[in-house]
Amino acid sequence: ASQFSGTTAAAATEVVLADHRGKMLDYDNSAFYYFMITMLAIYLIPAYIMTIRYVLNAFLPETDKRNVARTELEKKKLQKLKVTDRGFKKLNSTWFFINIGVIVLFTAIMTFLIVLCSQDSDLARFDPYKILDIDIGSTDKQIKRAYKIKALEYHPDKNIGDKKAEQMFMNVAKAYEALTDEEAKANYEQFGNPDGKQSLEVSIGLPTFLLDKDNHNVILIVYLICLVVIIPTIVACWYSNSKKYGENNVMYATYGFFARHGLNENSSLKMLPEVLAGANENLEKNNFKDRDTFEMVKKMLAVFRGKSLDGFMAKPRFDKTSAALIINKGNVILHSHLGRNTLANQRPPIALPEEWQKDLDFMLAGCPNLITAMVDICVSNRWLQTCLNVMQFSQHLTQGLWIKDPKHLQLPHVTREEVKHMMKGKGEFKDYLKVADEEKKGLSTLGDKERADVYEVAKIIPDLQVDLKHFVEDEEEIAEKDTVTLQVTLTRLNLEDGTRASPVHAPFFPVKKDESWWVVLTEVEHKHLITVEKITDLNKKVVHEIKFMAPPRTGTYKFLVYIVSDSYLGLDQQIPFEMKVIGAHELPEFEAHKDDLELDNEASLFEQVLTANQDSDESSDEEEDDEVMVPTKPADDSAAGLSEAEKKKRQKRLAGKKAAVEEEDETSDEDEEGDLVADKEEAELVD
Repeated sequence: ASQFSGTTAAAATEVVLADHRGKMLDYDNSAFYYFMITMLAIYLIPAYIMTIRYVLNAFLPETDKRNVARTELEKKKLQKLKVTDRGFKKLNSTWFFINIGVIVLFTAIMTFLIVLCSQDSDLARFDPYKILDIDIGSTDKQIKRAYKIKALEYHPDKNIGDKKAEQMFMNVAKAYEALTDEEAKANYEQFGNPDGKQSLEVSIGLPTFLLDKDNHNVILIVYLICLVVIIPTIVACWYSNSKKYGENNVMYATYGFFARHGLNENSSLKMLPEVLAGANENLEKNNFKDRDTFEMVKKMLAVFRGKSLDGFMAKPRFDKTSAALIINKGNVILHSHLGRNTLANQRPPIALPEEWQKDLDFMLAGCPNLITAMVDICVSNRWLQTCLNVMQFSQHLTQGLWIKDPKHLQLPHVTREEVKHMMKGKGEFKDYLKVADEEKKGLSTLGDKERADVYEVAKIIPDLQVDLKHFVEDEEEIAEKDTVTLQVTLTRLNLEDGTRASPVHAPFFPVKKDESWWVVLTEVEHKHLITVEKITDLNKKVVHEIKFMAPPRTGTYKFLVYIVSDSYLGLDQQIPFEMKVIGAHELPEFEAHKDDLELDNEASLFEQVLTANQDSDESSDEEEDDEVMVPTKPADDSAAGLSEAEKKKRQKRLAGKKAAVEEEDETSDEDEEGDLVADKEEAELVD
């Protein structure tokens, strides 16, 4: 330190300062740090909020009035859902752990960047006493000694390529100057910098290591890997996965199976479990390779097709396909759910293996979207009866009942013994629901809690009133090929005003489900399926409009509207209506308003421009005719040599000129008559 002279330090400082003044625009680490911190914060803040809410919901779920158990069977269902969807089991998912890993990684990067920013801010913040590591009020000797020590420590020759040491060396020189030079000291006290007022510096928010020549090859390789390998791979993975799915999140392969192999115009209700089991989503879930599963499928298939369960399962149709074993497994699983009552009454009772229960829950949870896809296939092919069978199949899946099961079994705790007594009164299920609680038959063998559950479910199941109205907007009659509006009004009589429908009472369905209603419009004579629409509104009164085209010929047509539930059995309705179609010539003549007629007589902008161009052409032709006078030829020969179109144009122009002259003559005659009358009146006044 004693050998280091102030002159050498000052010279080195000037070299560094000159080098920095020569650079107009440079990469700036600090700007890059702030930019990256901002980008990470945009992701991390909402990610932390959503993750914390997800974890809290897993251990402290929010209470929803619509999720409260209303019967003892629903309590068991909710307990099952709590086991699978609560606590650590809900958090035990691949996407959750990936999200946590990304959050931890980004948080570590953000923390590191904040530390670097704080270090850069210490360099940027100018405090001469702190830079020289001396106390306020130090003597000139102490200041000079501290300056020599710091200058030697951060000298560029001893810290080659170290940008931080270079910046500190500059700050040391400025600090020494600020404490020893009067002018520099005055600048520091006034502007906070010994160099005086500083101008705005502009830099690029990229890290400086990108400029290092030693790093160029590595940077180029990383850039090529990201651009040529990583990004195309991510896009290819996303595209290969997304192109598998169509509408309603159903695979295209499933649509193809339903359309080509699964469904046809003669598909009965008994065939549909096998069709649903053949969906590609279910094939992936039910795939197996072990011998034990094969033997179990074969055994249960034989039982379900046996004489004791005659008519329980249809004959398999896909035995010759490559996926026959997997389809048979799914078919057996679905039949075990649909026939839970029938199988429980067998001796010994037939039950689904415990390890297959998860496969059943998966298939049932995905069946609403698959049922919608099956309905779409039926509508596109105009298969009316198959479409209705698919809708009824949705009801059976939701309630866990099959074809021969009485609809009264939808009520909790009710067995076939109670159903016998229930059907002695009003046989129809929806009529039984309307009976007063104290008058409901067949419940004498049930306990008080069980009877209360039956009464509660009877109030939950919708009592639907349907009103239809068809019309053509702004018309009193319906003509051929008119666009007709069918207005369907659904009123849930079991709800109070301002309330919404409760979730479906389906204790054997693994997920919560809200009720929906299909509206199927058909033409009776030809049994033609016109359209199908689904109403999902849960309000007490719902008004839904369906647009369809009127028949192309006149006459009276009969239509039939099916109102089909997607969740409950025995509530469907069929409502007929007639529509008279008249010919278009029978419609009353349309009388336009006077103002509309005047608007029709006005020339459009295009016509005005075209007329202006024609007038200009005619005026130019008239000027040419006036300039070129040939007195030796008669007027009739003036059009000689012209084409027919030019002759017609000339005749039209001459006729226009003649009409204009006549109009001027009439105007002048009227003026003369007016003058004569005025002179006569004036003479009479004088007399």
